[in-house]
Amino acid sequence: MKHIVYAEKPHLMGDDAADALMEYARALADAGRSDVVTLRALDERGSVVDVAFLLNPGTLLLTQTTNSEIDGPDNSSVVEELVRLASRLTHPPETQPEEAPEPQADRWETRQ
Repeated sequence: MKHIVYAEKPHLMGDDAADALMEYARALADAGRSDVVTLRALDERGSVVDVAFLLNPGTLLLTQTTNSEIDGPDNSSVVEELVRLASRLTHPPETQPEEAPEPQADRWETRQ
């Protein structure tokens, strides 16, 4: 479990979610982009909450390990998506030039 401190509030979540959020935030900052990510976390009272993180090049996040032995809320589908998105930002797919369309003979003829 790790604490993610965002906007001066700590949120407790699984290591996988905290690590994926940090990696995605770094990838977005490197690309000069932004996104909103919602994860489930435990707040300072132990309640399960949904936390929306606005990630942009100026976002300040801090992660801190804990000795907590409890399991964090399930974020597996979001973690999977964050890993995929971060990978696309850091290793974008190669683009190929598009082939020019075949000219159509009557397209360029002048009509009389």
